[in-house]
Amino acid sequence: MERKKSLIKVAVLDMTEVEELAIQFRAIQLPKTQIVGVHTEKWGIVTTQRGIFALTSEGVGPKSPITNDNFLTISFWGEYKNDDGVSVDCTPFSTLNINLDSLKEFGIEKEIPLHEFIRNFGSRLENNYDMWKTMLENQ
Repeated sequence: MERKKSLIKVAVLDMTEVEELAIQFRAIQLPKTQIVGVHTEKWGIVTTQRGIFALTSEGVGPKSPITNDNFLTISFWGEYKNDDGVSVDCTPFSTLNINLDSLKEFGIEKEIPLHEFIRNFGSRLENNYDMWKTMLENQ
C-alpha cells in the first residue's frame, strides 16, 4: 500500500562532525582496539510554529520541540575490526544531549519530504509515519 504523501519538509542533519568526535572519544576508551567507524541514527528536524521537532528515519523522536531545557539525545554505536572480521556494539557506547542552540549549529545534508525521510518497511514504521504526519500537520 502506498503511503499518503506529505508536504512537510525534513532537514536531514549532517552527523559527520559528531560521529568524528565520537570516534575520538571511543579511541580514548578503547586504545588497543581498531575502530572501523561509529554510527548513529539518521536524524532530521522539522521547524513548525511550535518549535523544532527532531526524528529519526524510523519515525522515532521526542514528541515535543527541542529547547535548551528539552534535549535531543543521540546514541552512538561503534564498529570494530577483530580476528573474525568486524563487530558492532549491541548497545550504544555513548549518548550526546543536544540543546536547541547546539542543534541549530548542525549542518543540513538536504531537505526531503517526510514520506521519503521515514523509511517505508512494515507496520511499525507506517504507524510512526502516520503519527508524525498527523502531529506535524497540526502544529
